[in-house]
Amino acid sequence: MSSNKSKRKDNNSTFQQMLNRTFNDVRKSGDYCGSGRLPDVHDPKVMINGIQELIKFPLVSSQVKLIIEKCSLAPFGRQDKTILDTSIRHTWQLDPSSFIITNSEWNIYTLNNLKSKIVSDLGLHNDWIKNDLIDLQLYKFLLYEKDSFFKVHRDSEKVDGMFGTLVIILPSQYKGGEFVIKHNNQEKIFDYSSTKYKCDYYYLVFYADCEHEILPITDGYRLSLIYNIVVNKEKLNSYSQIPSSPLNEKYIQNICQALIKWSKTMNSPSKLIIPLKHKYTKANMLPNLLKSKDHTIANLLKCSIEELNKNDLNQKYLLYCGMLYYKIRKTEQTDNSNNSLEETIGDTGVENLKILYEINDNYFQEICEKFHMPRTSIISVDETEFINKE
Repeated sequence: MSSNKSKRKDNNSTFQQMLNRTFNDVRKSGDYCGSGRLPDVHDPKVMINGIQELIKFPLVSSQVKLIIEKCSLAPFGRQDKTILDTSIRHTWQLDPSSFIITNSEWNIYTLNNLKSKIVSDLGLHNDWIKNDLIDLQLYKFLLYEKDSFFKVHRDSEKVDGMFGTLVIILPSQYKGGEFVIKHNNQEKIFDYSSTKYKCDYYYLVFYADCEHEILPITDGYRLSLIYNIVVNKEKLNSYSQIPSSPLNEKYIQNICQALIKWSKTMNSPSKLIIPLKHKYTKANMLPNLLKSKDHTIANLLKCSIEELNKNDLNQKYLLYCGMLYYKIRKTEQTDNSNNSLEETIGDTGVENLKILYEINDNYFQEICEKFHMPRTSIISVDETEFINKE
């Protein structure tokens, strides 16, 4: 009974509504961030240049002054600039060249265990562990003292292939300093300032495009190790992650029906634009670097198109990922009182296009001619080609 109702609903729906409904139903396998306690962790045995003894955990007050003397104030990135502004960020830092983790078990066991947690928390495929696709690159040693904070910001992608940030909170006693991580109108707060946590190690992981802030420390000191989470692009290029569960088969069927309806609808647009949930840079706008639900939907579309292209020689589809852009035009107002500039949205397009599956070059040429697609990495779009929101 419910199946027949669903079929009638699809018959009365536009192909945009059918796609939107399917995409809304897709569940993400992970989240935009995660956190937890690290059990059975060995002391990393941190040695700082110029300090003659190992740093003790939990942190002792007698070493705090010694550490700060070796630190510098931490800057932050804004687009392509590095800025030092203590009204935005007040934190002490050491670069990896200024300290060393002397316990080899830290890298062998602790970081390898953390890779599994990252895959689980962020919804990556388990093959990312099997194929050794993730590298944790040590970035900073941070010390937060009373009144230290970091206002809302996003992490810049500091190295090629970086897609996330890992924070390891070392045993220390403090109050305040809550982590607030935001994405897509959601917010999570992590607080490990209680005295019962002072002997434990904790981690936080989040995608690099998430907004986050660190609220002010109100008492004590907190030490953290920061790692860039980086994917090995060379290995990733030879790796294909395709969903294959019964639930995904249902989604593929629904998407196929919507695409067929699109092809049979008179005066329908020749291309569809599906905005992604996460933010990407040009360097990391790659099919296998799409994040969380974006990656799932891209793979479902890929599987659906492969199915349609295989079964219907008359209907062919191309699937790209790319960077949406708006060109802002400035026009001069001509009223008598003021000659000011007014900003209006001009051209809209998609650049840095990359096809999401292998395709024969002759066939690619044929499809480009059929749909009047330029053989360039840039196409223009208009608002009628966006998937409508219900």
